[in-house]
Amino acid sequence: MGIDIKRICSKIIQDNFDRISQYSIQLFHNDMPQWESSPPEPIGTGVLIKYEDNHFIVSAAHVLQPYATKQKRNPYREESEYDDPQEAFLSLENMGFYYNGFYYPIKEVTYTNITGEVENLIDIAVIRLEIETVEELSGKQFVDYNLIEFNHTITTQSRYFVYGYPAEWTDLKSTEIVQKPLEMITNGIDASTVEGVKFDAQYNLLIGYTPKSLVDEDGHVLDISSPNGISGCGLWYLGTDGQLKLVGIMTENKIEKEGMPFMMATQIDTVIGILKNRID
Repeated sequence: MGIDIKRICSKIIQDNFDRISQYSIQLFHNDMPQWESSPPEPIGTGVLIKYEDNHFIVSAAHVLQPYATKQKRNPYREESEYDDPQEAFLSLENMGFYYNGFYYPIKEVTYTNITGEVENLIDIAVIRLEIETVEELSGKQFVDYNLIEFNHTITTQSRYFVYGYPAEWTDLKSTEIVQKPLEMITNGIDASTVEGVKFDAQYNLLIGYTPKSLVDEDGHVLDISSPNGISGCGLWYLGTDGQLKLVGIMTENKIEKEGMPFMMATQIDTVIGILKNRID
């Protein structure tokens, strides 16, 4: 009896994505007046991380920044045009995640100020979770030190796993939110071989991103117009020893920003440094 190598490889790949899903969560925002009966807006993805005895959701700062800085909801509409003038501005209220049929508002957010060049390259947001919320997430898992690879050296091999939630794939029309993740395997990019890309090796990792190469398990090209919504998801590396490690947080689509076939991540070393400062 022959061995179906393709089937075995497919199972290994899917097993790794299933594992990554346990550490991943989709972020939403809903500050509508009747928010309990209004569908939330998908805005990004987060990774569940445990540092010492503290639990966090880590995402990209630009996912939260418009709300944290209370930007105008509609730049062409005046405050006086709203029943409540406060509705003219975005806010952190009722930002949260959806899990097991319930919506959990987030109460505490720390985010990097991405007005400067260095902060733009880091682009990390930290959401600290209360112990009651952690207990509600009993079906999820938190990344600890055993699943983190520090000082990761990029490889051009296709050993990188990306798992995030595109906004356009999230079904908000049914009686419950249906979440469909983007599962992508790609190669690392040696930044020294690329010219003109905004990148700092001290903070960032680059991976390849060619939308037309994204296919499902049957080989069909995925129907996705934009990966918007996966920002803040994890960048995972499958080592030659078969161990899956978190090496970064996805922060930027270089196709949209600079017309280059890459995505950029913030290295996990920088993320852990932010968590350390958060609790010190």
